[in-house]
Amino acid sequence: MSFCLVLLLLLSLVNASPSAAFAHQHPIRTTFFPLRGGGSNSPPSEAPSKVIFVLGGPGAGKGTQCANLVQHLGLTHLSVGDLLRTERCDPTSPDGELITSIINNGQLVPVEIAIRLLKKAMEKGLEDKPDSVFLIDGFPRSFENIDGWRAAMSTPVTLLGVLVFDCVIETLTRRILSRGLTSGRSDDNVSAAQKRFATFHRQTVPVIERLITEGEHVVTINAEGDIDDVWEETRRVVEDMIKS
Repeated sequence: MSFCLVLLLLLSLVNASPSAAFAHQHPIRTTFFPLRGGGSNSPPSEAPSKVIFVLGGPGAGKGTQCANLVQHLGLTHLSVGDLLRTERCDPTSPDGELITSIINNGQLVPVEIAIRLLKKAMEKGLEDKPDSVFLIDGFPRSFENIDGWRAAMSTPVTLLGVLVFDCVIETLTRRILSRGLTSGRSDDNVSAAQKRFATFHRQTVPVIERLITEGEHVVTINAEGDIDDVWEETRRVVEDMIKS
């Protein structure tokens, strides 16, 4: 079942048209996360870092569309999943075994680990490109992620919006199994996929609902169609977010 049904129900409560489920846009509320943990002598940033959260079920095409956004719009892509897989392969990491176990069971890693990896990657991205607009792929996936992000970020951040790629489970399963033929990922199999679907609907769908009720700029994109058609819609939405 598509989690878009959940969003349709929510939108009906605010007199939204059901046909707008795949492209519902909310007024932008720019969110600044205060400087924390840097000490009173830390100089303020010249401008807030800009972030777009990218959400969707496993296999929804988040990575594919983020790659297009990097290529055509010059955005900086940070996949939480990729960061975790890189971390677990680091023999010096104290969290490697824990991350491996959690990923294979379709669960979410502790927010402290996810935030630490994201902060490190964002700092590196800003060193390479000071005006980076970050696509944070696969985050936030739980209420703990949101609260942890807002409490722990060490530099001001502007949340430009949230992209949600929507697919039914049948499509997601087919894509994951096809990807598993070449990806080499330990979680690209039926058993792990089912656990990831359950986690997504139990923890991430409520996150999307909360972001909507908080007034964030949330846009749901129908990711069932042709990759090129999904890309054109994604590009239009993201360009609007950046301009706004």
